[in-house]
Amino acid sequence: NGTVYWSDLARNTIYGADITSGSSWSIVEHGLMGVNGLAVDSVNRKLYWTDSGRKRIEVAEMNGTNRKALIVRELDSPRALAVNSQTGHLVWVDWGASPKIERSDLDGGSRGVLVSSGLGWPNGIAFTPTDGRIVWADSKLGRLEMIDLNGSNRRLLVQDLESPYGVAILENFVFWTDWKTKT
Repeated sequence: NGTVYWSDLARNTIYGADITSGSSWSIVEHGLMGVNGLAVDSVNRKLYWTDSGRKRIEVAEMNGTNRKALIVRELDSPRALAVNSQTGHLVWVDWGASPKIERSDLDGGSRGVLVSSGLGWPNGIAFTPTDGRIVWADSKLGRLEMIDLNGSNRRLLVQDLESPYGVAILENFVFWTDWKTKT
């Protein structure tokens, strides 16, 4: 809809901006303590986010109304999350004491752990557009990995990275940012 969304950790606020005019506005500015992940479901017109300070995953309309907590139990340090509108799934990473990657339905139901071993600091996460596979960055282990939506077929994509952080997928390409090299 011509809008870019982001979170500001210093202000604990989620913002939107019109990409044509540049005008920006706050969407959610109360009750946040560390929005580390933000995902847009443009099909259902929802915003999803992780709040590592409050240890929860929330959802709201794209204008911030009808806000509600989806996941509030058994989260330690939720970070990035991704939405797959086609399959109706939400995935997120948690790099707490027991790092894991989890999945639920878009309403928070049918929650399950996809990966719970061989993780350091799982961070960025994204869905592949064609087959809905899940790609994530592990900042501590310096690698990018991929699994199927059901958690099977784990595959190493790239290794020996300094500190991969964010992940994005466009067509058949995976892009990532690196915390240490600032690239």
